[in-house]
Amino acid sequence: MKRFFNIQRVVSGLLLVILSGSSSGRMDDSMSYPLMAMQMYNTDLHDSLRVDYDLTAIEISAEIARLKTQGENLPARLLNNLYSNFYRQLEFDKACLNLLDSIDFNEDTLSIEQRKALKQLLMVSQFYYNIYSSNEYVKRILNLGNISYDIPVDVLMVYESILFSEEYREALMRTNSTNGAFDYSGFLEQLPPSRSDVEAFIDIDNSLDLPFKAFESITFNGAYLFSSIVGYFEGSYEARHNASKLLEVLQPYDIVLMKSSQNLTDFFIPGYFGHSAIWLGSDRYQAFSESPAKPTIDSPFMIEAVRDGVKMSSLEEFSSGEVFLVLRPKNISLTQQVSVFHNSTMHLGKPYDFNFDSEASDMISCPELTFLAYDFVDWETGSLLNKTFITPDDIFTTATQDTSLEIVALIDHGKLIKQPDVDDLKFQVEN
Repeated sequence: MKRFFNIQRVVSGLLLVILSGSSSGRMDDSMSYPLMAMQMYNTDLHDSLRVDYDLTAIEISAEIARLKTQGENLPARLLNNLYSNFYRQLEFDKACLNLLDSIDFNEDTLSIEQRKALKQLLMVSQFYYNIYSSNEYVKRILNLGNISYDIPVDVLMVYESILFSEEYREALMRTNSTNGAFDYSGFLEQLPPSRSDVEAFIDIDNSLDLPFKAFESITFNGAYLFSSIVGYFEGSYEARHNASKLLEVLQPYDIVLMKSSQNLTDFFIPGYFGHSAIWLGSDRYQAFSESPAKPTIDSPFMIEAVRDGVKMSSLEEFSSGEVFLVLRPKNISLTQQVSVFHNSTMHLGKPYDFNFDSEASDMISCPELTFLAYDFVDWETGSLLNKTFITPDDIFTTATQDTSLEIVALIDHGKLIKQPDVDDLKFQVEN
């Protein structure tokens, strides 16, 4: 029993550190969530914004469940909204976590504010359990973590350890007579029963995921090894010449698809095109240079996901291929430009996603970078093992069908063709 509590406190303490620095137990149907949320209305720990974020979470989780049960793929906008909304929820939790930092829940008597903070933390833990953890699709996505939104790995498991902790409940009831008249005993009766050592430490649902996680790990490591080896045999197709041709036609926020049939890594990507990237163009936000200037083929304004991870590249570094297709969002607004910039650069430094799982943003493949950056586009996607994935060819297909995108240029073995015929391109890609 002592061993279990030590493990639990380490895990819960980890959440305190991470967040401060940056089906049983379902809710009683008679107890509506808005009522639970507003029980903290007299404190600074909760306000109407938190209620809005929680209600948004309910809508997002329900939409994900609906789409997945119908066998449909998840759109980028829904995934981005899930991450950003959960990030805001975690930001609210920091107030509670800060008040509870350095507390010995086995010994200390909590102050009035600390008890309110612990009560709030138990409430949100139950909410996350009911809305996120009980949804197998959302649970998997969030537990993978996302450093771009400061979401720790296995974050929902940590909140479950809080929800089902016996020591936190005992600490809530350990009080002086001056600690207020709120019925904490009645509050605890609304929570699911605490779990025993074995029940809490061995999570059956998570244990069932282990074979699938092992399969993903084998797939990732095998693909990384393969890509690392064949990457050294990549050919060059007059990169400077290709880069110069691209520079003639590129505008900020263009998407570039690339094919390099003699590069072995191209065989690893299904379809005709083997790579995609985003041209951010002139550094208008001064994020990568102190004095923005007219871009050249050496300007590091191309963001791409390669086997070493997401990085900024120059046109010359990018242009080692033989066929390039330039796609352009039509009438892109300033708001959309800022969104693309933010939604792409936030992934800088992430490792390459050799599992090609678009629903997991802990790693990013080249087409997934485009997918998430342009979340206002209705992308063509595929499905494998009930998970969404996207390829560079899916990006091309979307451009031929979606009126919000246009194909502006083709560079084929050094020859620049503006406004190429779409039917000819389809024939080239399909054959």
